[in-house]
Amino acid sequence: MKTKWEVIVVGAGPAGMACAASCAEQGMGVLVLDEQPSPGGQIYRNIERQRDKVLAVLGQEYLRGAGLATRLRISGAEYKPLSKAWKVESNGRVCFSENGSSREVQGKRVVLAIGAMERPVPFSGWTLPGVAEAGGVDAFLKSDGLVPQGPVAIAGSGPIMLLVAGHLNKLGVEVNSFFDTTPSLSVLSALPHLLPALRRVDYLAKGVAMLMETRKSVGQYKRGVSHYEAVGAEHVTAVVAHKHGKATTVPASTLLVHEGIIPRTEFTRQLRLAHKWDGVQRYWYPDIDEDGRTSLPAIFVAGDSGFVHGGVAAELKGEITALAIAAELGKGGAFNEKRQKSLRKQLAHELLTRSFVDAMYSPRPNLSAVDDHVTVCRCEEVTAKTIRALVSSGQTAPEQVKAVSRCGMGPCQGRMCSSSLIEIMASETGKNAQDLPPLNVRPPVRNIGLGELANATLLPHNAAQKSSS
Repeated sequence: MKTKWEVIVVGAGPAGMACAASCAEQGMGVLVLDEQPSPGGQIYRNIERQRDKVLAVLGQEYLRGAGLATRLRISGAEYKPLSKAWKVESNGRVCFSENGSSREVQGKRVVLAIGAMERPVPFSGWTLPGVAEAGGVDAFLKSDGLVPQGPVAIAGSGPIMLLVAGHLNKLGVEVNSFFDTTPSLSVLSALPHLLPALRRVDYLAKGVAMLMETRKSVGQYKRGVSHYEAVGAEHVTAVVAHKHGKATTVPASTLLVHEGIIPRTEFTRQLRLAHKWDGVQRYWYPDIDEDGRTSLPAIFVAGDSGFVHGGVAAELKGEITALAIAAELGKGGAFNEKRQKSLRKQLAHELLTRSFVDAMYSPRPNLSAVDDHVTVCRCEEVTAKTIRALVSSGQTAPEQVKAVSRCGMGPCQGRMCSSSLIEIMASETGKNAQDLPPLNVRPPVRNIGLGELANATLLPHNAAQKSSS
């Protein structure tokens, strides 16, 4: 395998597929590194080999990914599935693991297109078997046609809850309760964004239809829930939802939770890039321009890993990034400018409803109000009590709490706990979460064995530097 490429794309979701295909179509040598066994990312997972039964449930929006996957396959880009990038350097070098061995490659440009993830939020019982992320259940459906055992309870906030409830209903899975934690006053903060959203009546009508169908199909629909907990010994057996001081208990074999989507920033943090704070959805995101450029000339970010806007927007942003790279590397010419203008227009139309939806489903204020006994860092088994005690003792920086408690030092490097750590610390110190920087990430960003790390095939240091200049 060759070691030098014009473009290396990390991730093969909508943004990665569109970016890689567009770059390759314009004559660039492109390498795509993807953790999954086939292209599609989370949104279009397993799109090339999907069962007819699942296709009927997921609908036309999911089928959009088939065209993207085909385009990637025929574009000329070299696609490497089951390849985990674990280090990215500022000069365009990327280390990745494949079949138990690691090697290093060099790109003139590297595009980080690793997408987004569901926001992990700790609560009492969240480590019990039977508790899962709502979007994760959709991933199992797409990958293997698997569905959870009923009765199912769904709790949290966001449109994905409605989407998953609809899918389970079509598959005949009993959803006996739906606990919505969306703050009642969120509609007031969303109203200023309603006017542009009305230009996408189709999108709003779809949302209303999903809500009505959910309320009709689930056993119990309760809005204004303040918090919830899973109950059980070795497996979840019930869910307790709290509203206005009153508790409602329902039996459940599965609890699906969802509290919004946040960008995956592990590589941008590993690179020590500047990040910004979104005060509506309450997450850190990398500081990039409209083409996905970062402060490092060799590094671009495309799609939801830059800011969460959804699958279609991610695809458009991926192609916009590709055309910007083409212009920098002397490709595209007049076609580039014309195509960029068209893509930006499409993206603006796609985002008409985004501010409205983000404000409507902004995280509830009490996300960090978890009981002391609740485990926040699952890798290192650090509780909320431990974090609060450290803050009380004078540890007021996230990296300090991390160093003392090991919260965020496990195999996931804070992927599952860093946002909660910041929220809990902000609550305890009276600071704004934006005043507490995200945890640092160090390579290897993905789990690899020490033997593999020791035997990694690396590029000569001087050769890598010359090829990126």
